[in-house]
Amino acid sequence: MEQRLPIYKDPIRFYSGDENGVVIEEKDYDKSIFRNQYAQALELFDELANRVVDEKGVAPNNIIAFSGDRGEGKTSCMLTVKHIIESNNKEAFNALTETLPTKSLDSYEFLEMIEPSFFDQEHNILELVLGQLYYNFKKYEQDDSVCGSNTHRKTLGLFNKVKKCATLLVSGKSNLYDSIEELDELAASMSLRKYMNELLEGYMKLAKKDMLVITIDDMDYNWQGAYDMTKMLTKYLSGSNCIIMVSVSIKQLAEVVKTSFENDVKHEDSTINFDSFDLPCVYIY
Repeated sequence: MEQRLPIYKDPIRFYSGDENGVVIEEKDYDKSIFRNQYAQALELFDELANRVVDEKGVAPNNIIAFSGDRGEGKTSCMLTVKHIIESNNKEAFNALTETLPTKSLDSYEFLEMIEPSFFDQEHNILELVLGQLYYNFKKYEQDDSVCGSNTHRKTLGLFNKVKKCATLLVSGKSNLYDSIEELDELAASMSLRKYMNELLEGYMKLAKKDMLVITIDDMDYNWQGAYDMTKMLTKYLSGSNCIIMVSVSIKQLAEVVKTSFENDVKHEDSTINFDSFDLPCVYIY
């Protein structure tokens, strides 16, 4: 008897030259190999957009991790989700999640994706985000109704305060112990979260949006700075008006954090469990 190959309802198509590149899908999401991941990510995104802050202005975890090994499509998946939201595609959201978003999709302000090529020893993640915010701020202030307003002046002042605090944190300690220097760094650390939350609040008013979305590609790629990046994201960008989407190998990031932590405490036999992170994850298989 002749044996026939199975016929698949939704064939997988490969395009010559695009095998290893980033692909942002724009239609037929229900036929995509990532349709389940899209649905999960959109549901997580909507859930994080409605999280409640505590009395200090800190919200529960606001990071969505697209986790997978190199070349499995986590960046493509993340950017497609970004495209669905940024293009205000309520039909795709509804088709994938079988519900409508609780917040209007056009109420989100997306910054340019931060890529591994941006990472270096001189600029941390906070400064990169601050630079992107200021670049957009300069465009918004060209509007006559914005420039010179109380919100504009206050936001400009907050840019200066955040930059000053961030510089104090990364400037490093001098060789000689200086108690005033130590106090300056402590004050900067305590003030930075407050100033950053106020800055984002003012910025969103000028942008006429409700929430900022930051996307970071290959977060684990920066082997030396991934630990500090993780700390800064959770410490200074955890406000209720900010959502962060990252593509990352959770296993590799855990190894980076473990190594950095052990170097910090000078103890190689750490008993802390780094096998998993408390992050909402969209796993790419």
